[in-house]
Amino acid sequence: MRNGSIEQQTVEQVIERIPGSSSVLRSYGIDPTNRMALAQVAAAVSVVPDALLAEIEDRARRQARRQVAAKPVLLDLNRQARRQVAAEPVLQEA
Repeated sequence: MRNGSIEQQTVEQVIERIPGSSSVLRSYGIDPTNRMALAQVAAAVSVVPDALLAEIEDRARRQARRQVAAKPVLLDLNRQARRQVAAEPVLQEA
């Protein structure tokens, strides 16, 4: 067991703490509301706990990269919108 602390957490706890873990666990037929330790659940579905954790960690990293990659685009769009508003002429009532 590579990371005993995570393996001893319940499935619910893992899902709360690690983004993307829910879909990985579902792909193995593991109920996301399960209150058993992750290591026990992995053994019950004939998966090596380290392999399951590796896949969960991989999914979490991919999601984190997507979020980081999406932020600059949103920031850039916000900058463009502010520039357009600043460049628009102000109409004054006579």
